[in-house]
Amino acid sequence: SATLWHTENGVIETQRKFDVILSSSVVGYILPVQADHHIASCAEFLKDDGQLIVTLVLAFNIWAFLGSKRLVDAGDGTSFAYHYRKRELVNLLKRHGFTKFEYFALGGRILGTWKFNQWAYRMFPRFMTNVVPVMFPFLKIQHMITAYKL
Repeated sequence: SATLWHTENGVIETQRKFDVILSSSVVGYILPVQADHHIASCAEFLKDDGQLIVTLVLAFNIWAFLGSKRLVDAGDGTSFAYHYRKRELVNLLKRHGFTKFEYFALGGRILGTWKFNQWAYRMFPRFMTNVVPVMFPFLKIQHMITAYKL
């Protein structure tokens, strides 16, 4: 097992290739040009037939998201979230040689404060995880796409 570290100055060089790469909550916090570079780097470090797992959260400012606003201030004025459409992510992965896509939506966010949502997940975990995303698909917040390198 090996770990690949990313630093402020970029990826630490390695000659190793990996069977699986997890990109957890990276893509949703970088702009499309940076996302393209990130996915290209993942493809470079994966073995042939390696699996890439990309997760992202569409949880900031639900009203902006529902209003189709793509770039959203995360609330503190120093960071942002970028809302990608599923088709955009799949096309991005295809451009870098990925195939066999599987998409999963995990959990939902009901309207209200984060404190209220956290309370709801504690009190009604199955409802929040299994029912809310089915009944209200537009409220899904945790998304995961798996893909394989050609």
